[in-house]
Amino acid sequence: MYIWSFVKEKQLIRVRQALIQSLFTKDISWFDQHQRGEISSKLLSDIEILERGMGETIAMTIQWISAVVALLINSFVQSPDISKTYTQREENGKILVKKALIPAIDNIRLFAAFQSQEFEAKRLFKKFKFARHMTFRKYLCYGIKNGSFWMLAFLLLMDSNRVVPCPGRQNVTGRSHSGNSWSFDERHFCRTSLSLLGVYSSASELKVLNGFQLTVKQNQTVALVGPTGCGKSTVPQLILRFYDAKKGQVLISGTYIKEMKLQNLRRHIGFVSQKSSLLSGSVADNIRLGHESVTREQIVNAAKLANAHEFIMKLPQGYNTLINEDGNQLTDNEKLRISIARALVRNPKILLLDEVTSALDNASEKIVLKAIEKAQVGRTTIISNFLVYLKHQKNDLIVPRFSCSLMKRLLKLNFPDWSYAVIGSLASIAVGLIGPLMALFIAEFIRIFSLKNADDQYTARRDAAAQLMVVGAFLAPVNYLQNFCFAQTDSKLTMRMRDLLFKALLKQDMSYFDNPINNRDSLVNKFIHDAVDVNGATSLKLAMILQAVSSIISCIVICFVYSWQLAFPMLGIFLPTLIILNYIIGRLYFPEKIWKVNDLQEFLRKITQEAFANIKILAILVKEENFIRKCRDIVQFMYK
Repeated sequence: MYIWSFVKEKQLIRVRQALIQSLFTKDISWFDQHQRGEISSKLLSDIEILERGMGETIAMTIQWISAVVALLINSFVQSPDISKTYTQREENGKILVKKALIPAIDNIRLFAAFQSQEFEAKRLFKKFKFARHMTFRKYLCYGIKNGSFWMLAFLLLMDSNRVVPCPGRQNVTGRSHSGNSWSFDERHFCRTSLSLLGVYSSASELKVLNGFQLTVKQNQTVALVGPTGCGKSTVPQLILRFYDAKKGQVLISGTYIKEMKLQNLRRHIGFVSQKSSLLSGSVADNIRLGHESVTREQIVNAAKLANAHEFIMKLPQGYNTLINEDGNQLTDNEKLRISIARALVRNPKILLLDEVTSALDNASEKIVLKAIEKAQVGRTTIISNFLVYLKHQKNDLIVPRFSCSLMKRLLKLNFPDWSYAVIGSLASIAVGLIGPLMALFIAEFIRIFSLKNADDQYTARRDAAAQLMVVGAFLAPVNYLQNFCFAQTDSKLTMRMRDLLFKALLKQDMSYFDNPINNRDSLVNKFIHDAVDVNGATSLKLAMILQAVSSIISCIVICFVYSWQLAFPMLGIFLPTLIILNYIIGRLYFPEKIWKVNDLQEFLRKITQEAFANIKILAILVKEENFIRKCRDIVQFMYK
């Protein structure tokens, strides 16, 4: 088991690193077609599920294969496809909940203004019910699978070649989710046609920049003016090679940009967009993203050129002031001026400004325009500027972590389904008898082969087979009943948790959502995953504990019935030793490992979500490798 655990961790390191490498090398158009929450879900959730299907699970699977090789070969060919359907349906239910939550959280102020919190809570409750049904169906199938296994004795007597036992559900689920994760590793060089740029969701037949001609001389400034959708923002993206033109060419100094190395091309271009994206870190770190090797003096000079030095010095710690994700503590024009400084610190030959003043008021606009006037001196500059200034406001809304640490509170939430919990608990006690009963049957079959009389052997085999069939007929519905009851309690508790969490969110003051800690992505992650993880502290753990206690007690009873002489050494030596060793392993290894992995996974999630949200900025600054290295270091440290 230790070797398989070691191999599993090595494999997970490679999988995470390969997945991160693949994501950061995607075309920009790929990120336009996938939501940020969906990407983080695949990066974290599916890897966790894949982990359950590796390591110890593979070792246990090999044990089953060694027992019935021919039967399990057929099972491994068919079972993952069957399980994959329900696993993907459950994942689709989570994605549906996530897609419904994001706009709901973004419009939380609107719900408060129109007093429509109750209506929105009811609407989301329907989404939670759908996700609950998907989870329930999956565990129902597990119950049928576990219960059907106990028809093995009967099927062997009837026709052994019809038996197709299903392997461990963790291995099957892991295999089905591995397809979801590896699908990100297939790099698609999807070049978005110029005729489709800017109109992904509506008029796909509309052509943008159809036959457009533009010549900009060295150190010349050109302004692109026109209505929305005419292609103003498309020109900078073509120059940066976010997309390639279907027809025509883009030349720089007479050289076709496709003949240039992409990173070298972008290193000589400074780009500032209408959405001034800042990354978490200090002000100096954000400016330094433009060029790693710049000195503090160069950072200050770039800030002065962008008219940002004065307000930066007024910050609590000046250039060392920490900025949270998206820089919510700064005004739009302050963020914009830092973005301009970041673009200028690399001393670019070409400066691209994409509607940088569209989100500013008149006073802020004048400040930024002065910075642009300084920045464009000695550079070839293209400015796309919309004549009608639209108010642009971005709200990052996130909810506090929903804490359910008290067992009493968990049981209270589970109380509406107490009948299912009681029946499932009784079924778990019965399922705990499987191991001891199988040991008895194996011992009985060994004794039968020691009989010398053929008639006695036949009679004993017949009686043992009949007893096995009776036990199987009893345990089959019990297995099904256990999974059915706990599937009901788990799915309903998850649905109830999400519903209560969203209702609690609707009751919060608006100042609560201004807290930068409560960001939208973190909130959605808690909705999707924490509500499910609560089940691990209730029904799932309860079933495992009851099964273990039932198995131990039944083993002790059997030992005393068959040989009390062996029972005392087992109780006095073997059982205490086993309990002590498991306790030591649990205290010394697992809590530290779990806390470490959970904290690092949360940190990795935050970094990747921030990076994917600002993927265009990273591509412009040619900083993808920096984030890949940072993520690799986190993954390596996670499995040390």
